[in-house]
Amino acid sequence: MDAAEALLRSYNDSLVNTLHGYHLETMKIRTRIATAVRLKLEIMEPDREGVRKVLALMALPFNCTKSLRHLYETVDTIWHEVGDTSTDFNFYTKRLLLAGVYSSTLLYWLDDKSPGHENTWAFLDRRIENVMQIEKAKAFIKSRL
Repeated sequence: MDAAEALLRSYNDSLVNTLHGYHLETMKIRTRIATAVRLKLEIMEPDREGVRKVLALMALPFNCTKSLRHLYETVDTIWHEVGDTSTDFNFYTKRLLLAGVYSSTLLYWLDDKSPGHENTWAFLDRRIENVMQIEKAKAFIKSRL
């Protein structure tokens, strides 16, 4: 389990290093997030079958705490690197929503056989659009209250 956690941490470290080469501040937030998730999956691509095995190990009930901790570290890293500075309730909701987007996209990616993972990137875009609809609904409700 220690080796699996070290591998997953190394992917996050690689993501941070790779993101430093991008001008994220010039992108919309949804594009920043999509870029970060996509880069993370591209970083893991050479070890795709190893990632599948690590995820199977992390899915065992007695590894639940470690699995959730790693998921949190991943989404927190992404939010931090794309420039999130929130400290209020949004801090938690952003990470929770991204955890759903990242997890579902990761599982989709593992079985995607489309050229260049086109289907995964379309899936990712749809998940981000779903989250944006939630944000629009929240803004609408706030404006009505």
